[in-house]
Amino acid sequence: MGTLGIIWSKDTSITISLLIAIVVGLILILERMGLALSKLNLGRNKKEVLISDYFVILNGQQYVLFAENRQTSKVKLIENEVPSILEYTIHWPTGGGTTCDVLLIPAPPDAIEKARIICTNFKPIMPAL
Repeated sequence: MGTLGIIWSKDTSITISLLIAIVVGLILILERMGLALSKLNLGRNKKEVLISDYFVILNGQQYVLFAENRQTSKVKLIENEVPSILEYTIHWPTGGGTTCDVLLIPAPPDAIEKARIICTNFKPIMPAL
């Protein structure tokens, strides 16, 4: 599309138009990759997990478990992984129905008992969406 647009608007050859479109496309792809990777690297130096009744803070990022349009339907401890993983399944309504996300929290060996208690005591507060 970019190549055709350049040919039509600037009256250039196909080779030059294609080269310009490829360069611009590569720049956009690299920008998007850089933006995505910068978000992943934000919490790399922080190693903290705080779990409350309504949210989880993982490496400085807050994840809401229960809110007006958000609920956690399931909490599960996966112990056959190293380290063990505490898995939250969070649901919310969208225009096309209900969607969900899975939040995976590593549980070091000294926190396994606390993770078991969280799983045992978990009860969804709101009805299923």
